[in-house]
Amino acid sequence: MSLRRYEFADIPATRLDITVAEPAPAADLLVTLAGELDADETEGLHTTLSAALVTHAPARLRLDASMLTFIDSGGVRALLQCHDMAARAGVPLLIERVHPNVYQVLEITGLVEILGATRVS
Repeated sequence: MSLRRYEFADIPATRLDITVAEPAPAADLLVTLAGELDADETEGLHTTLSAALVTHAPARLRLDASMLTFIDSGGVRALLQCHDMAARAGVPLLIERVHPNVYQVLEITGLVEILGATRVS
């Protein structure tokens, strides 16, 4: 039996990939989330969405969560904070195409309607 020794360089810096699509002026802003959203990843999400709201001033903020495969209580809290941040900016936030694992968590917590979440088809 051989064991692989993991060096620090083998550990990914982030488990959440955030991609912001360049929108047309006053159009919807599409942000794709992939990977895992937990307490360690919330700062990056807040920073990215805050900057996107200021830079693009979108009509709506749409999060594509089809590749977001994991969320914990810290991630749920982050989504609620992002929802509030968008609301303060006067921008509706929708979470679309939610991966089944994440959708189940949103259902259990009663947040599907609050966050405008839709399942991946």
